[in-house]
Amino acid sequence: MIHDFTKLNFLCEVTRIVRRAHTDIQVPEFNYYRTKRSLDPFKSYRDSGDVTSPYSYLTPIGIAIIFIYVLKNIIRDVVAYIGPAKDVISDYNCAKIDLSCIPEGKTAVFEWQKLPVFVRHRTQEEIARESNVDLQLLRDPEKDSDRVTKPEWLVVVAMCTRLGEIPISNAGEYRGFYCPCCCDSHYDASGRIRKGRARFNLVVPPYRFQNEHTIVIGRSRAELNTDHLIWVNTKKQYNTDKPRWITDLMDPLRSNGFENVEKHNVENAIPKNKCGREKFRKKNVEGKSVGE
Repeated sequence: MIHDFTKLNFLCEVTRIVRRAHTDIQVPEFNYYRTKRSLDPFKSYRDSGDVTSPYSYLTPIGIAIIFIYVLKNIIRDVVAYIGPAKDVISDYNCAKIDLSCIPEGKTAVFEWQKLPVFVRHRTQEEIARESNVDLQLLRDPEKDSDRVTKPEWLVVVAMCTRLGEIPISNAGEYRGFYCPCCCDSHYDASGRIRKGRARFNLVVPPYRFQNEHTIVIGRSRAELNTDHLIWVNTKKQYNTDKPRWITDLMDPLRSNGFENVEKHNVENAIPKNKCGREKFRKKNVEGKSVGE
């Protein structure tokens, strides 16, 4: 009994020893470092009239932006210094073609900047026939001499100027190129549109003769101002630094359609609706270059 009583007293004494830490520990104050407007911790900086707080955030952000801009310029200059020259990069866009493998009267297909290109070795008969064509009979008048550098070689982009189909070479009513798809367009041996729904001639890419048996399609930076480089888009000649893709050249065709197009020997243009087109075909006699 005595042992149990002493044990109970000991537990009571232990429970009585309680130290309230928050009563005797002094919390440090930083009022000495604060401004008079920020002494009250329950007021925002807007209520206290403190306008310097936003600048503490804007300053490091502005410094970071300037640092990133300077770092970007440094990285760009280093990459430009260790990289290849611009004229070398521009030469990568050129395609060299050996003409010795193309017999006379045949057409070969090559790739240039992911575009198919026709290279045709024309005969003397084709040269004479195309050079004597009356320009008034052409839908897109253009001389044969303006489309070739040498008369025996024709270089055109192998994409129809209406919807971008690849025409068939050595075919059609004019023994040039024929697009049997929806436009049914016929081109002559100079790549000029003669019949069908297409409105413009085949595009002539920029090219030059490196030697007698080699041509280079595309232009380098050192050759931008030369006169023997040509870029023909229907009625215009481009000599700009930036190459024009065939899709860019066909944008006005898609936007305007083929309505309101002047046809040779036809007073009215092809109507836009289907019923009008059927009446237009029946109205005009067979054999005119009005196009289906």
